[in-house]
Amino acid sequence: MRWAWLAVAAATVCSCSTDGPLPSSSSLAYEVVVTGEGDSTLCALLSTDTEGLPQREPLFDVSEHPGADYAASELRLARSIVDVDIDAYIYNKVEMKWRTNVYARPQIVVSLTAPSQRLLDEYIAKNGHKIVALLSRFERRVAMARLEKEDNPRARSLIREMFGVEMKVPARMLSSKKGKGFVWLSDNAASAMTNICVFWGSNIDSTLAANIKGEQPEMQMRIVRGTVGRSIGDSLTVSRGLWEMEGDAMGGPFVAHTVRTGNDSLTALAFVYAPGRSKRNLLRELESALFTLRKTKEKIQ
Repeated sequence: MRWAWLAVAAATVCSCSTDGPLPSSSSLAYEVVVTGEGDSTLCALLSTDTEGLPQREPLFDVSEHPGADYAASELRLARSIVDVDIDAYIYNKVEMKWRTNVYARPQIVVSLTAPSQRLLDEYIAKNGHKIVALLSRFERRVAMARLEKEDNPRARSLIREMFGVEMKVPARMLSSKKGKGFVWLSDNAASAMTNICVFWGSNIDSTLAANIKGEQPEMQMRIVRGTVGRSIGDSLTVSRGLWEMEGDAMGGPFVAHTVRTGNDSLTALAFVYAPGRSKRNLLRELESALFTLRKTKEKIQ
């Protein structure tokens, strides 16, 4: 049985780190600094709406600095840098290169070089998804590395005992509720509650309805019809969309990873309840935890 998401979780960017200790990067997760020539096409791409959220939030928070030399300014400490250089005398084609932890840690520096703006725009139109994937993978790898240091051993042990799998869980998720083939982990935060559920099967809607109830008996969690998008691989299905509490004014985004395990399926689902607040980074942090899911040496029952 191949667990395809391991290859995704283990994917790394090209590293060319400077020897010796590095300062901490100065910007936050999913903030991108665009330097050099600047590029409206690139900035528009990075500012595209994030899929599966209840309100508009960009893929990245972009800060544009046309003409800036990042290596000679404080910008060099930014967490994610995309430097654009257009010069017909130096370059005969468009190229993208990247390095990690050059001036700060964690950090990714992406270099886009092109002989003309027209060729760069054509490259972005065709390969822009690769730039987005590169920056997203970097952020996910940073979040997964943080989970290695700030893990929740109690939650990890519970998941191992119930499902025979290993998964890192944020340390703040101290509350748990068990059901038949189901566990719900939460931080119970008042203003921005984050949650992870693990359960057997792939029927997300019925499982949530049966296990997560509201204050009244008729209140139950369900998926909002028409909001779910799915990406299907060899052994991993990723679902994104919105959830709501039937009969109550509660809702938010979710993401679920469903893995086929022989004759059964195992689903790890993350959801956020943060009314009036941005939800992009919260959900992405939780999905990084889902990407740590892997089979243990013991056979899954």
